[in-house]
Amino acid sequence: MSKNFLAEALPKRPAQKTNKFKSNGGFSTSLDATRVSVRTTTSGSQYSVPTLEGVEFDRMRRYGLTLARWSLPDHQARATKVKLPVSCYESANRAVANRMFAKTFGDDPTIDTVNLTPYVNVINSGKITPELIHSLAGFIGTKAYTKVCNSIKPTPMGMAVRGVLKQIETIVADQCMDETGWMFQQLDNIHSSIQRRRRSANHLFDTIANAINAQTNELMRKLDVSSKPQPPKPKVKREKADKPFKLQELAGEDGWCKPYLAKYPLELPHTGKLGRRIIATNEGKYPKNFHRLVTDPFRRIFTRKTRSLGGVVVFDCSGSMALSDEQIRQVLRSSAGCSIICYSDNGDEEQDKAHGNIHLVAKNGRQMRGLPEFGGGNGVDLPALRFGYDHLRLNGRSPVIWVSDGQVTGLTGSYRTVLRQRVDKFIESRGIHWVETPEDAIKLLTKLQKGITK
Repeated sequence: MSKNFLAEALPKRPAQKTNKFKSNGGFSTSLDATRVSVRTTTSGSQYSVPTLEGVEFDRMRRYGLTLARWSLPDHQARATKVKLPVSCYESANRAVANRMFAKTFGDDPTIDTVNLTPYVNVINSGKITPELIHSLAGFIGTKAYTKVCNSIKPTPMGMAVRGVLKQIETIVADQCMDETGWMFQQLDNIHSSIQRRRRSANHLFDTIANAINAQTNELMRKLDVSSKPQPPKPKVKREKADKPFKLQELAGEDGWCKPYLAKYPLELPHTGKLGRRIIATNEGKYPKNFHRLVTDPFRRIFTRKTRSLGGVVVFDCSGSMALSDEQIRQVLRSSAGCSIICYSDNGDEEQDKAHGNIHLVAKNGRQMRGLPEFGGGNGVDLPALRFGYDHLRLNGRSPVIWVSDGQVTGLTGSYRTVLRQRVDKFIESRGIHWVETPEDAIKLLTKLQKGITK
């Protein structure tokens, strides 16, 4: 092998069978063709590196040496054993080699050695395959990887691909970039003569390969669901408000759709305003207000005392959630003075601006006649929570409850971990309760009304 390999820059390799290599050809013009096959047999390991002169070919030869030093032995057999695609382990080998190449030589193996145009064209055309994601994962830790990510168009599919690659990148960094150097010591043991040390190093590669496979499968599942024609949602006939609603533009949040608050006529009374009150009701033991038989269309001739914490309930009304008028009434009966808002974006800013994406359903003892139609997306999770907490609570004791499946989306229309983290931080700092169904919200409001906090 050539002196240009700079073998003295690499850690010393133990005298193992996996360190005995045989050439498998000497011509290649790209980094993809630079390959190393590490076997545990005496003469099974092979390498394929270029023999031409030049800076780029020297860079590929040094990359081949790096692969030979840190590739997982017999990764094909290991992939078969754990039932993972072989390409996941191949990408894990290259992701580790990229980090070790940069640490050892202070260089980037992809400079002038890869052609990224085919990768970018395939992603932007929407023809996403697991093999493509696995190949891109093999560039993690290089300038080529950064260039590919920056070249992806900001479409929902492109943002989904970029998010998956970022997740894999984080896991690779956790496994390979340890400030104390401990991780690098573990990787140096990949060809150790001590089985316990080899097993520890193998575990790092298993973690990366499993992450690549899991994130790729999740992406393909989402793309498959989004590509299939969705059955039309059944239209529920609801009683509309007699008067038109008013729209108010709220302060926006970075990463979310522009929030527009729709204020409807709150024409129907419910259990009353906050605090201790004597209110009229249509059921009871002793009738007192006989004049209501004529003046009250609901004929509430009985009275009862009520005392409530009030509260604010924020409903996620995206396509994955369901909400009915009866559930709204049950929530209102659980706590007098309760305010309710529902949110769901329409997938288009013009539609949001025309119809609203945050809907004020009930406030201070009044409610609208029937729920409006919702767009089907999320889009404004954090703006809705912030509006409910800052503007609808009547005092500091009023609880705020968020009813959602936990899937938050922003401008991209797809789930974003960073947006969910911001929502988690907000509800934790404000003491907001998170439940998954309207029934859970009703139970929680009933407990809080009785003074039960656990």
